[in-house]
Amino acid sequence: MKTRGLFISVFNKNLYKNTKYDFLKVRITPLNIVSLASGFNGTAKVIDENIHKLNIIEELSDFKPDIVFLSFNTISYNYVKSLCNIIRNFDKNILIVLGGCHASSKPSETLRDTKADIVVVGEGESFIKEGNFKKQRGIVYSKPISNLDDLPMPKWDLIDVNDYDSSRLYAKNNPSCLLESSRGCPHRCYYCNKSVFGYKIRGKTVNRIIEDISSCMSYGFKEFSFADDFFNYNIKRAIDICKKINEMKINISWTLNNGMRVDNVNEELFRSLNKAGCYRTSFGIESGNQKVLDSINKGTKLDQIKNAVELCNKNNILTVGFFIIGLPEDNKETVRETIDFAKKLPLDYIRFSVFMPQVSTELWDLFKDRINKNVNYDDIRYLPNKQLYDHPNLEWNEILEFMDIAYNEFYLRPSYILRRLKTDIFNGYLIDDIKGFLGTKWR
Repeated sequence: MKTRGLFISVFNKNLYKNTKYDFLKVRITPLNIVSLASGFNGTAKVIDENIHKLNIIEELSDFKPDIVFLSFNTISYNYVKSLCNIIRNFDKNILIVLGGCHASSKPSETLRDTKADIVVVGEGESFIKEGNFKKQRGIVYSKPISNLDDLPMPKWDLIDVNDYDSSRLYAKNNPSCLLESSRGCPHRCYYCNKSVFGYKIRGKTVNRIIEDISSCMSYGFKEFSFADDFFNYNIKRAIDICKKINEMKINISWTLNNGMRVDNVNEELFRSLNKAGCYRTSFGIESGNQKVLDSINKGTKLDQIKNAVELCNKNNILTVGFFIIGLPEDNKETVRETIDFAKKLPLDYIRFSVFMPQVSTELWDLFKDRINKNVNYDDIRYLPNKQLYDHPNLEWNEILEFMDIAYNEFYLRPSYILRRLKTDIFNGYLIDDIKGFLGTKWR
């Protein structure tokens, strides 16, 4: 009898609660858990909690798994502990395996505090491929996959493709899915957690990427987004991917929602992206003050940011700018500079977030003594419902006030509204943008 594996992508809907964009229907395919399940030598079932409410007892009773795999992030840690308790009480013989960003960051704590049998650190596909599912208790350090072409082709029929119908502000053609062309990032930004994919860049070959795209289309997806941390680490490679999409006459829209770095771009790259069907990209801008950028080891310059956004604009690619308010070196003046800088850039969308120190990062170590004692992992979200820490230069209410100021000043400018109307009419987004405007909390 084949081993039965239940793969659960744990999702905490409070992650975006009370943010300006929590009204958006964004349904992102769980590429990580689908990839794991696709390489499983047994009978696999995938549950995505972003789509379906999990009834763990019902799933255990109906599917009768031998192994339960749970992939989760920090905000879901306490919830995962309760799931492990339920699974263990239901059947002590089920092997419980935990993985993902938090488990990889805090493996000893995770093993100690949960009823899990195994905590996997790093890329789980190696653990799945080895198939050592004997009942044991411990931490498994999974080997990084050197050749990403060896990854299993995602079996998208493990999920219902039609569930992934997102707002047009996220995907203009639905259903849409996540793909990856590379893993890892060599840059050492102090706020970023690299516990799963690490610092070494590894890229799929162009031919394998084309296979992934063609495969997702065969399952019924009409759009995709690359989840890479650093898609443009090699400009020639990125252009070659675009050329191959055109050469194969692949007609599909796509985005780079996870972002590109601004310090490794040129006009040929954006021209190629546009020609190949990429219509939107994001940039992790973070701050409009150079000293603040330097203090987080971002490695980018303000003029590089301006250049990248303007090149996108010139080549008809929509842009999203990610910013953080409350970085350690921020003060009233630097935050004001960041808001003004965002307004000067020809960005189509912005996303401001309150600074949240992430576990196992340099800024977590810097801020851990400033984190309030009543804060737990459940509170680490994009707009926290309580004061997380004592900032050295800003009051907590000032940080939250700046969040409102940033959104109101950026989106309610007459010049922006006029430019947005023109873009919406050209791209057919007008109704969706009106709904978005009415759904936004403009307080």
